[in-house]
Order: sequence, then C-alpha cells, then structure tokens
Amino acid sequence: MAFFNYFYSCGKQPVEPHAKVEFQELRQSRCSKVTGWLKTIAQLPITIPHMIYTICMLRREQDLQAGDKSLLPNRVIHRVVLSPFRSNYLVTSDRIASRVLSNYRSDQEGLFTITKKSSISQLLLPIINYLTNKRFKVDDFLFTSDGAVAQQHRAIIHDYLGPKRLDQRRVQIEMTNRKMLSYLLRRETNGEVIVTAKDLCGLYSTSVISSILIGNKIENFDDNAKITNAIRTVLNYRVIPFLRKLSEQEQKSFTSSLNIICAFFKTVKSEFLGHIAENKELDPLQKYGLYILLYLAGVETTSSVLEYALWQLGRHPDLQNELVKELGLGKSDLLDRVISESLRLHAPVRIGREFRADTKMTVRNKEGRNWSYTFNKGDELTIVPTLIAQNTESLENPDQFNPKRKVRVSSFRSFSWLPFGSGAHRCPGQWLALAEIKSMLTQLLMHYEVVSSSRSEVRQRQLFTLGLDRGIELNLINRRTISSEGEGAGGGGQKPQAARMAR
Repeated sequence: MAFFNYFYSCGKQPVEPHAKVEFQELRQSRCSKVTGWLKTIAQLPITIPHMIYTICMLRREQDLQAGDKSLLPNRVIHRVVLSPFRSNYLVTSDRIASRVLSNYRSDQEGLFTITKKSSISQLLLPIINYLTNKRFKVDDFLFTSDGAVAQQHRAIIHDYLGPKRLDQRRVQIEMTNRKMLSYLLRRETNGEVIVTAKDLCGLYSTSVISSILIGNKIENFDDNAKITNAIRTVLNYRVIPFLRKLSEQEQKSFTSSLNIICAFFKTVKSEFLGHIAENKELDPLQKYGLYILLYLAGVETTSSVLEYALWQLGRHPDLQNELVKELGLGKSDLLDRVISESLRLHAPVRIGREFRADTKMTVRNKEGRNWSYTFNKGDELTIVPTLIAQNTESLENPDQFNPKRKVRVSSFRSFSWLPFGSGAHRCPGQWLALAEIKSMLTQLLMHYEVVSSSRSEVRQRQLFTLGLDRGIELNLINRRTISSEGEGAGGGGQKPQAARMAR
C-alpha cells in the first residue's frame, strides 16, 4: 500500500504555510492526449491491483474514510483508484483547498464545478425525487454550479436562518432545551441517566429543525424519534451501496424509512414554505425541494458534531469543571474553543469539485521546492476538512483534541478550519448550527456532568456524515446529586468524583 500511495501521489509533496498554489488550464495537443492515454494503459498492471485493494478495504471497513490517514503527512494530493479510467483525488492541504474553493465559479474561465456526479448530488437527489415524485436536476438546487441559481437559494436561506433572525431562532432552541432536560429528568435513576450519544443528539437536532422549519411544537422530546431514525437510516443506506450491496433486510428498512419520511412531509404544514410563498424567483417545486433539503441536511450534520463534542467532554472531566465555572460567570470563551476544536477535528461532510478542463496545478514553495500535478477533465477532487485539520503546520499536535491550545494562526482565518466549507458554497446554515451546538452544550453541562462510556480513542467513520464507529453511551449525572454527595461526604468522606468513579 505504501508503494501505491507514493506512486499515485507524485512522491513527497511539500506545501509550506505560505506556498503559492496555481491552477492553470492545460491545453494539450492531440499528440499529448494520445500519449496520456498510452501512459494510462501502460500503468494498468499497477492501477488494477490498487483498485482491487481499495475496493476491498472500503468494503471491509464500511467507511468512506478508510485508509485516508495513511496519506499524512507528506502526501497532500492522493489518487483514489475505484476504476482504471476514473480518478478521484483527496486533498489534505489547507493551501490547496483554499485555492480550489476560491477559484470556484461557473463562467467559461472557471476550472471547477459541481455536477450531478458529485457525492452530495448522488446521495440527495434520488431521495428528493422519491419524496416529491418528480425529477429534479442538479441546477434546481443549492449545489448547482450556476452562480445565479445558487445565490437565489442562498438568499432565501440567509433571510430565514441567518444572523438577522438568530434571536428568534434562539427562542425556539431554548424550547427544545427545556424539553430535553425534562426528558432526561424523567429517565433519571438516583440522579443519573444513561443515554446513547447518537440518539440524544439526533433527537435534539431533529427537534430544533422541526421547530424552525415546520413550527412543530412537540409535547415530548422523543416524539420525533421515528423521523430521526428514518432520516439516519435513509442517508446512511444511500452511502452503503457505494461500499457493498444492501442486504434484503437493509433494503426493506431503507424503503420503510423512505415511506416514513414521505408520510411525514405530506402530513405536516411548513412555516418555512409559508414564509417563502411570495418569492417569485423559485417555482413551487424548487421551494419544496429546498425545504426537504434543509430538513435532511440539518439533522445529521449538527448531531454528528454534538455527538463528538459530548464524547470528548466525557473524557475530560477537568475541562467540564472549568466550563461550568466559566458558564456560571456568564462567559463562554472556553466553550467557543471547545466547539471550534470539535468542528476542526470532526467536520461532518466532505467538499467535492470536478475539473471542467485539463488542469495543471503548480505549488511554489519559498525555498524553491516546487512541484506540479496534472488533472484530466472530469477528474474529481474531494477536500477532506478533518484530514486537513490534522495536516496543518499552523497548530502544534494538530491531531489532538486541545481546546486550550495556543493558535499561532487564527483557526477561523486559516483554511485548516473548514467545517462549513468556503467560497460560493459555504454552508448558509452555519449561524443556526453554531447557535444550536452552543445552546445544547451549555444547558447539558450546567445541569449534568457527562461521563463517556469509552475513555479510549474511537475511530471516526465516514458515511453520509462523519460519525463515531460505535455507539457511545453517556452517563449523565445530575449536578444537584453531585452537590449533595459533596455535602454528605464532609471532611472524611469520599470526594464526589472519587465516589462516582467507585460506582
């Protein structure tokens, strides 16, 4: 495998923090193109074994990110071979990613685009077509390469979910917080409750997005459990066929979940659709498709980050104590750092681009160690924010979770921090996502101490979103119970933390 990585990654690829990255359309003669095809054919004895190895590894691991970390630290452009004549390249350099995303545009000079072959289109379009019983095209949606159409969608989302309406959204988020705390209180036994992080965070995200897009005022926090599980099943089962064939039982579960989602959207009345009813730029079908897209995408992405953050907090009790003290004083600097660090190391999605023309990339380092790479028209680039975050030179020990780290370069200005993407397709719901994550963590930490069932490292697994390989159980201990333990222990008894560890 090391040989394959080296062979397909052009050997070592140094990219200094201030390197200049240039992309230029490569106009090749017919002779050059024929030479390129002959080279491709000559490489088949190496390409085919690599392809077989890659496919077997993906199927064994059931993870789109399987083997990605082997690319670090010297290789920043790596060819993933899934077909002898189809190239998909992973990008793990912040400098190259910044150039790709800033270069994106849809005019004749643009080198990159998003097409129906991109992963998000392949995953979401069939689902939306099924739910609406229509045939949507890529250019009908937010991930279109048409800048004007994309801007129309973004303007609607920005108006409804952007900073101007954030105070209104916070009120709806607080309602979900109260229902969550009531739900946990009902499940307590002796001041403790055990929950699965994935289920808790999924219910929370679904409740928030339902409140905002539908106006769904549920009585109980777990009333949305059915639609939450259906969305998770559908999105992840849409990815699995890229890795292996669905079993008969999985196919039945997939179809059943699709029908649950379809029935859900048909029976609820959307406040979002009412809000944009007067919009003349999108037709009714585009509006309905946008509504479904926001709902589906808004559930799994945010819950994925919350799950990771709670797992990390459960492994760091001292950090929790500092957070509680700071939050009690009305401050949130440390919590902001925890959220930023969680997003840096656990960005939920990847970012895909496709080359519209034969292109040559040149990296010019200050010390003169220049190198270049050639991409063919139709080749795909996949930017992996989580791997970029672990391959940056702007941070010390970038692969470790450390919210207190001293950042030499602001992570918010560096492309080593890409959880919401960048450029024309930067996530328009980022303000809502950040408000949701911050509010949930604040309320949970102020009322409960979080203890993770797994203190050791857990492997990240990429399906529709980046998740944790196995379900993480959280032991939530009511802080009122902790206070009473401390008072009861007195001078000679066990300290609350020691007593909990003893249990």
